[in-house]
Amino acid sequence: SAAALANVRALTQALRAGEAPTHRSLVALADHLDGIIGTLDRLRSELRQLDALQVAGRVESARMDDASEFRVLFEEIRGQIESARDQIGGLQVVEAIRTATREAAADGGVSDALGRLDAWTERPRIAA
Repeated sequence: SAAALANVRALTQALRAGEAPTHRSLVALADHLDGIIGTLDRLRSELRQLDALQVAGRVESARMDDASEFRVLFEEIRGQIESARDQIGGLQVVEAIRTATREAAADGGVSDALGRLDAWTERPRIAA
């Protein structure tokens, strides 16, 4: 019907009005997530270094006669490193969100869909 066609056109116009701001927001979000992922990469690197240091500390404290306090300390450090790794591992979803956001911003899917709707509303109709 003519009313349905007019409603589809109005909907398409409303969606187009929000398309550019949504695209800008997606790009800004992806850029922000890039920064978070960079920080996570640095944390992973520092955890690897701390892990190597605590292993070396445990080895050295095992060689010492009276080093029980050091052994306890290095075991605690080991536990904290494992806990930090678990927490960082839980943030891997950030990488998936960043990838999906970049794809959504670059792919033009919304614009393509709106173009198809425009084309559909412009097709000649047979009167019922």
